[in-house]
Amino acid sequence: MMAFLKHLEAGSNPNSKFHRQRSNTPATSEMRRNMMLSTAAGWLLLTLVTPVLSLEDDIMTFGSVVKLQHVPSKYFLHSHQISWGSGSGQQSVTAHGSADDRGGLWVVAEGDNDPFKEGGSPVACGTAIRLGHMETSKNLHSHFFSSPLSNQQEVSCFGDGGRGDSGDNWEVVCMAPGAKFWRRGDEVRFKHKDTGRFLQTEAKHRFTQKNCPNCPIVGQQEVFCHQTGGAETVWKAVQGIFIHPRSDEDSGHDEL
Repeated sequence: MMAFLKHLEAGSNPNSKFHRQRSNTPATSEMRRNMMLSTAAGWLLLTLVTPVLSLEDDIMTFGSVVKLQHVPSKYFLHSHQISWGSGSGQQSVTAHGSADDRGGLWVVAEGDNDPFKEGGSPVACGTAIRLGHMETSKNLHSHFFSSPLSNQQEVSCFGDGGRGDSGDNWEVVCMAPGAKFWRRGDEVRFKHKDTGRFLQTEAKHRFTQKNCPNCPIVGQQEVFCHQTGGAETVWKAVQGIFIHPRSDEDSGHDEL
């Protein structure tokens, strides 16, 4: 068994594979406001059911808050304030089995260094997006570090207050024939722009007491990037607070 997997629960062992994150930066009023908004939106998401009224209402939009489900395993993309103790040491990303988990809320935003997108702007297939983690204000990220179980490309959360780098950019690859927009419930892949690899998880790469004794993420699955877009790289948006698609004539702001 790999030595770096022999660790205790995060925070109880300085040599642990997982470390609870502590911030040394004083919170600004803007950061506090963002955290309060994130918390409120998170609670709303757990109770809100959004009716589908038309095909247009199915279109995914910038500013929406979503839960992303891995189609083969039914697990949900998840993060938390626990850092990898190997690889990059950044905030870890896993797949979680519960749909009610608040660590699975993600905000759809424009790509790093791309022009700002108004809330309600449709997400076209092939668009580069960022997925911002609601609870920690970091972005879904990848890079050329190895993941702990599969030894594939590590996935983490990175940045501060939504600001990161090009490693946060993911291309929305629509799988429906002839699709022009990313739609709720449609199967998609997320292709990492910097490395060309695809977001993936698998049931066989699950954290257990055997491969990660006393780890805080036992029962969750490793999320990583794979070089080919196979069956295990398929995701869909299944829940969320969805901002209604805005037309070019819309001048106001849509609200949650």
